[in-house]
Amino acid sequence: MTDCSIRVKPTVDAVAVCHECGQHLVSGTVLWAGIHVCTEYECTECGSRFIEDLPVGHAVGGPFRIDIHRNQLTGPAANRAWFGEPLFRALLDPDESEVRLVVEIRKPAPRIVLLNCIDSLYGHCVLKLLNAAAHLADPEYGVVVLVPSFLVWMIPDGVAEVWCVEMPLSLASNYFPDLHRAIERELTRFLEVRVSRAYSHPSQFRLADFTRIARHDFSKTEYRLTFIWRADRLWLRRTLVTRVFKRLGLERTLLAFQRRRIRKLFKQVGQDFPEAKLTVAGIGRQGRFPQWIDDLRVDRINSGETERSLCRIYSESRVVVGVHGSNMLLPSGHAGMCVDLMPEERWPNIAQDILYAPEDFHGDVRMSAYRHRFVSLDTSPREVGTIIAGMLGHFQGVLQRFVSEMRDPHADVHR
Repeated sequence: MTDCSIRVKPTVDAVAVCHECGQHLVSGTVLWAGIHVCTEYECTECGSRFIEDLPVGHAVGGPFRIDIHRNQLTGPAANRAWFGEPLFRALLDPDESEVRLVVEIRKPAPRIVLLNCIDSLYGHCVLKLLNAAAHLADPEYGVVVLVPSFLVWMIPDGVAEVWCVEMPLSLASNYFPDLHRAIERELTRFLEVRVSRAYSHPSQFRLADFTRIARHDFSKTEYRLTFIWRADRLWLRRTLVTRVFKRLGLERTLLAFQRRRIRKLFKQVGQDFPEAKLTVAGIGRQGRFPQWIDDLRVDRINSGETERSLCRIYSESRVVVGVHGSNMLLPSGHAGMCVDLMPEERWPNIAQDILYAPEDFHGDVRMSAYRHRFVSLDTSPREVGTIIAGMLGHFQGVLQRFVSEMRDPHADVHR
């Protein structure tokens, strides 16, 4: 699995071309800059100095380079504002605060792959952690995960060490020299160190190995239909009225509109599928729902057990519905099927918030297409209800045509 990682000890397996004179340079220094893992270069021909991303995380698609003498940033234009410029600002103005790194050694490993899961967005942290599955499959290297404290509950069995940092998402873009030094001290214990590429959208993993919650069981006669609540991205048409309401600080009124749409959706689907337990889950308890809706929202995520209890709800859900975003990652990964409500500006990011399970239904891509629907945020509750009714009502027939007819009729087609 060495193609999924880059060696940084005993030597750094990275080269660069000097942008001033074209000289090929070899790096000998790694800079642990929070989200970014960088290397430092100095050209002996022309004297230029620069810092450049290793192809790790979102830098896999193209690194950023900072010319130290000129204070210039170069890199992919598409990622500059949200990925390159925060690095530029962080390196120009380091955060000298102390950062506590708590190291838990679970088993000895002289050679390791370090998986950096620090990020300023929750969904990015989760997706990076899922890369651990590929590294755990390689017995030659122990896996060391560097994680923010809120993600410790998802660390899979089998890792060699857990390095936990108390760092809110809002500070993850900063460069902390204290954290850099702490990581460097820990790395002296190992003969060889590789850093995971930490792909931003890994595909080879079993979510249950991380959450310890099984995927949805389609054989159960009772199940949930769950709306994933999110107060900052609403299931509302983007109109002048909604924009004015937001500018006037009338979010409570907009949330009331969202609750009304959810009630409409549940009334329609509940009439035809009385076995479905109509549920709202997620973070934030703004407003109330009638008693016939199972309101399982939480005020905040304050422990791994809270996260795991929500995952149990998602696992019991035959269908989850929610607005596109990181809030859909764990629900989509545990539920039987999902409907992702797409804001107009998010269509280029389609499927990035969905955790697929390629092994389900013998890997039949048609079943995957059937189980994951992407519809416009402007879709009405009536239309979404019709979509969900079709998904629920025709599932077994579609399964028979797509999978069962071509398999042993006694085989378990659900897994």
